Amino acid sequence: LYLSRLQLNFELEILLVVLALQLIKIELLFECIKFALPFRLLVLEFSLVLIDFSLSIFDFICE
Repeated sequence: LYLSRLQLNFELEILLVVLALQLIKIELLFECIKFALPFRLLVLEFSLVLIDFSLSIFDFICE
């Protein structure tokens, strides 16, 4: 029981780190969009690829 709780805590910590990284990434993207309006569609497309990649890593971690 203790081991599974330890594992759960570890997984929650990983989840929190992933969420923090997502927030930082989103904030950086907003900065990019503000400064590079002509390129905003490219940035948005790139961000969607990054988010998709992050979600697939997250799915892998959760399995």
